Amino acid sequence: MWLDADIRPSSPVTVPGRLSSAGEGRYYFTGEFRGTASGECTRCLTEVSVRAGDSIQCLFVESGEDGLDDDPEVFLLDEKSSSIDLRPAVREGWLLAVPTFVSCREDCKGLCPTCGVDRNITTCSCASDGDARWAALREMTASVERKGNTGVPHNEVVEKVPIRANVETELTTDQDVGLEENLRCDCPFVEARDGALQAH
Repeated sequence: MWLDADIRPSSPVTVPGRLSSAGEGRYYFTGEFRGTASGECTRCLTEVSVRAGDSIQCLFVESGEDGLDDDPEVFLLDEKSSSIDLRPAVREGWLLAVPTFVSCREDCKGLCPTCGVDRNITTCSCASDGDARWAALREMTASVERKGNTGVPHNEVVEKVPIRANVETELTTDQDVGLEENLRCDCPFVEARDGALQAH
């Protein structure tokens, strides 16, 4: 039933369900399977037991029926057998339900990459540089911080080029409003309002 590369259950898998006739030479099974698998925590390599299970629906038919060969929920009946073998259907459902990567707990600290001690049990004096898989990203972040937001290193001199705009000032006197200053600017994307230049 199981192949060498399969994640096998560590205890018997229970498969309660119902088998009913779906026509001549056709049988429909619906039920569920439950079991336990053993694996290693991906962080600390501790042995972990994982429960797996799911519902299962499948159709068993006699060989020779057209249009059913590519259906993953259809299984062929053994013509020489007087019983229906649920194991191929359960195996496929099991491999989809059992997790490939497991952890002993959500806050597992894992192994020290330097000395190899289990950080969940003891501590070590090794300096922690963080996860080595993120080293390239940390270096990129540090490089950006050194250059600043403009992308230019702080020790480089940047020449500031002033922007010149022709501004006309018009003063008008109004009895109710008082003195109002209106500015008009012919600089593109710059608009003068209430005595101040606003860029768009």
